[in-house]
Amino acid sequence: MSAVANPPRPEGKTNKKRKRPSKASTAAGPDSDGETPAQAEQEVSEPSSSKVKLDDAPAPAPAAYERVPFSTLNLSPPTNSAIQRMGFETMTEVQARTIPPLLAGKDVLGAARTGSGKTMAFLVPSVEMLSTLRFKPVNGMSPD
Repeated sequence: MSAVANPPRPEGKTNKKRKRPSKASTAAGPDSDGETPAQAEQEVSEPSSSKVKLDDAPAPAPAAYERVPFSTLNLSPPTNSAIQRMGFETMTEVQARTIPPLLAGKDVLGAARTGSGKTMAFLVPSVEMLSTLRFKPVNGMSPD
């Protein structure tokens, strides 16, 4: 086998990797005044952010959440009694915002902190659907 030779380099040139310009320097466009990308970066006073602010007004404080009781939901008696036996009286915010649309058959995408009640927000409508469809254990078994 023959080895492939690298083409000769002009004198004084070494095989150095060029650094890729940062996003801040490429967003500013080509430098017309001869500044280096490092100098242009130092002049940027605001840190870059992926969030876009539409105006300088402060964001409104989140409204205080009032706990809603599970009894306000139109749930079957077995589901209501199971929730009471587990000791749940009121819904967390994620539950109050997701259970009613899920019970209505809508799709919901939610994100919340660990321990906020997401699993129960998913399970209550699921159990209700299985209950309304009169789902029995035999329905979930294969014919074999």
